[in-house]
Amino acid sequence: MKKETITAVTLGIMLGIAVAVFVVFRAKENQLSKNKPINGVNKVTPSIAKKNEEAIVPLQITEPSDGIIVSSKSIKIKGKVNKDSLIIIQSPIKDMVLKTDSDTFDVDYPLAMGENAIELTVYSKDKNLGSFQKELKIYSLDEQ
Repeated sequence: MKKETITAVTLGIMLGIAVAVFVVFRAKENQLSKNKPINGVNKVTPSIAKKNEEAIVPLQITEPSDGIIVSSKSIKIKGKVNKDSLIIIQSPIKDMVLKTDSDTFDVDYPLAMGENAIELTVYSKDKNLGSFQKELKIYSLDEQ
């Protein structure tokens, strides 16, 4: 009777494992078949919208060039920015804040003798662009 009991228990365990595996796989198949998209489309392909190239460049200095040597006590800084931008010009000599009404700016800026590190920061009205910084090095020397 011991042999029959061991055989019955072994077959019962094997049958239980087989039923459990079958139930797990069926449940997984049912779950996957229920997770269909509402609109019936299985795959979504993302696309990237390109913005206008002019809107991407918030600051372009047209005059003066970086590293220029001048003999005057001031210099004209000219450039292009997005319309309605806030421009902050900083150096050890003077800090200046400008609000542009057009896409260009023109400002007379004082210089000290020697090297002038002028930092220009532009804050665009478009919040997605954020701020943009550029540094100019201008050298002012006496004529002798």
